[in-house]
Amino acid sequence: MGTGITTAMLDDWENSAFEPKVKGMLRFLQKWSRAPAELKPADVEMLRELGIRDEAVVDALYMCTMLQIMNRLANALGFEDWTPERYAQRAQLQVERGGDPPLGA
Repeated sequence: MGTGITTAMLDDWENSAFEPKVKGMLRFLQKWSRAPAELKPADVEMLRELGIRDEAVVDALYMCTMLQIMNRLANALGFEDWTPERYAQRAQLQVERGGDPPLGA
């Protein structure tokens, strides 16, 4: 995918330049998140037809589910959203400690 991902691509991924595999996986994960009871074996078969291995589907589901849990915990505990300035501060601290800056910082 490279580093050419923009906010616009993420905001409108259906009409973005993402390759079909990425769009297929995003479509699948969106259904998993919004209407999990509607998922059918045909949804996974569509991913297979795009060349996505079952292991990759499972990995994506684990990650999506963990992010959903973290979002629910953050909402329940009243965590505050980070501002761009806060991200920049954390990126600088990470660099000062010898690490690479996070993506997007």
